[in-house]
Amino acid sequence: MSDRKETVARLFWKFGYLSVNELELIFGSAISRRQLNRYLVQLAKKGRIERRIHPSRYVFAYEATPKILLETSRKPIKTFQRQNGREIGHRIACANALVNLCRRSKVQGVTIEHELSPSDLKEFCIGRIPDGIVQIAGLTSDPIEFAVEVENSLKTRARIKEILDGYERTLESKRHRCRGLIVFATEEGILKQYENLIADYPESFRKKVILARGTSTQDIAISVLGEPCASAFGNRHLPCLSRRSSRHGAIEYLQ
Repeated sequence: MSDRKETVARLFWKFGYLSVNELELIFGSAISRRQLNRYLVQLAKKGRIERRIHPSRYVFAYEATPKILLETSRKPIKTFQRQNGREIGHRIACANALVNLCRRSKVQGVTIEHELSPSDLKEFCIGRIPDGIVQIAGLTSDPIEFAVEVENSLKTRARIKEILDGYERTLESKRHRCRGLIVFATEEGILKQYENLIADYPESFRKKVILARGTSTQDIAISVLGEPCASAFGNRHLPCLSRRSSRHGAIEYLQ
């Protein structure tokens, strides 16, 4: 039991925010919901996680505390910034989308900002910190990496264009590790915003952008992400890859 509880703790170190829903997507039938709730209560009692509630929506989750970061990490800490209550919805949506990506058979791992150094971010894309990075098995021996953006609120047209322009410059340069963009839009209106704006970009860029409804990956082709898996731990690629790549290292993926 202690091994599984420590695995849950390591997942909090990685994602910062999680609810039982994300943990169920990760473990599948390997751990019951009742047992997961028990682990959460035990970790909270020890001050390793803290329950957070959105101020105006029925959204709650657990947040990693500095204690869990110090106890769990095997490398220097880049501490999570504590978010205000309204940001919880976005952080949970990000975790849900990244975990769902890990349930596809071609996905070899995901990483988020606090695991990345400034030089990692500079290598990846131009002037942008994505909500996450997903590593996907490529046609050759080397995997490819896509930026992940999770949108759960409407933005101005100018702001979305600024985001897309940055990724267009990144993909045109061919000097960065980013090879494409996946946008998860949690509401239909947000999805329409992106669809309308992307239509104005060259086809060469549009072909490298994937729009998904909600935080599920069901809209994304099997040719891109592979077959769906029952759980993240059911994806055979994840346990065997603990580093971003043999050449770059230092980035721990979900394992």
